Amino acid sequence: MEEKVRCSNPNVWTSLRTSGPKSLLFAMNLFNAPMEAEIQCRPSWSDHVIALGNRTIPAMTVSEIEVR
Repeated sequence: MEEKVRCSNPNVWTSLRTSGPKSLLFAMNLFNAPMEAEIQCRPSWSDHVIALGNRTIPAMTVSEIEVR
């Protein structure tokens, strides 16, 4: 399998959804403390890895990140 998302924090779950040339990445923190993670992804429409930077995800939330 080809890796599509890389997240430095195993406690932050990710889901990448793609429709044509658009993608959304959902970063989920199900813990009761904020989490930080360095996130990278490679949607099917991209020829290279896209760095989404270091993100802070608040406690018990899902953060939506638009990938361009």
